[in-house]
Amino acid sequence: MRSSSTDAFDLPESWELRTKLATACANRPGLGIFPMAGSTTDLLEVLRSRGETLAGLERLLELSPGYLSKVRCQRVTPSKQLVALLDVLVQHPEVRATLRAPSAARKPSASAQRPARSARVVPTPFLRRLTAAWTASRVRYQAVDDLLLVELGVGLPRGLERSLRYLVHPDDRQALADARMLGASVAMASSRASICTLPGTRGSVVVVFPLAPLHHLLEKRPSAVDAALYFALQGGEEAEARLLAIASASSLKRTALQRAFVARYGSVPPLPPKEWLLRATFDPEQARRRLAKLP
Repeated sequence: MRSSSTDAFDLPESWELRTKLATACANRPGLGIFPMAGSTTDLLEVLRSRGETLAGLERLLELSPGYLSKVRCQRVTPSKQLVALLDVLVQHPEVRATLRAPSAARKPSASAQRPARSARVVPTPFLRRLTAAWTASRVRYQAVDDLLLVELGVGLPRGLERSLRYLVHPDDRQALADARMLGASVAMASSRASICTLPGTRGSVVVVFPLAPLHHLLEKRPSAVDAALYFALQGGEEAEARLLAIASASSLKRTALQRAFVARYGSVPPLPPKEWLLRATFDPEQARRRLAKLP
């Protein structure tokens, strides 16, 4: 995340957020059923009629060269996430501006994921005003991603797009009205996430209304264990890199985290298959696999 203004920061451009934006905007009845292959072809034709090229879309969405040609010819079956992204680009062309075409959005190497000693994230004046307004409105919120790492004194992993988000209790939708009062425009990315954009800048803050199992994070200052389990549950390689950074900095061991995971989330039933849209923010099966790989 880069910024040319001291009072703004860019929207995170990770695959995790891209998927959230896409699947959330496309969250409508029937999407849980895998679409017919022809619908993907139709989406591609609409985008091509607007001047997009298949090669350009492949670069924008970080797909292998020639992949969309195979999709168009129905030689391969696209994933639900890809279909959702294409659908959002058709229905909401403005989303394209948040999907940075191709340069630095490469998968970070193992060495790039080591914490950087000097990396810092400083809350901007807008963030300070926003959190002050939330406190006055008694909004239950918690800074996550890079702000959470800073709060815990953990170095930020190198090679990742900086990500600043807030979890807000779903009953405290006043949080969005407070953002508007400060001059930000608010756009829904889904029923559980909104993007607050500062006027005249590229700066945005993402507000997420989490699932009930994560509401306990809004009741107290999260510990290193809470933070590690939170990132274990989140989709995307960026979340896994932050999990590793916290576990390393706080000397958290696999068995201790696994016990804490069972205590906090062990009774939560698996998400139904049709709820694949929510797995970007809460995936217990993925969390167990990640924790099992820790030292």
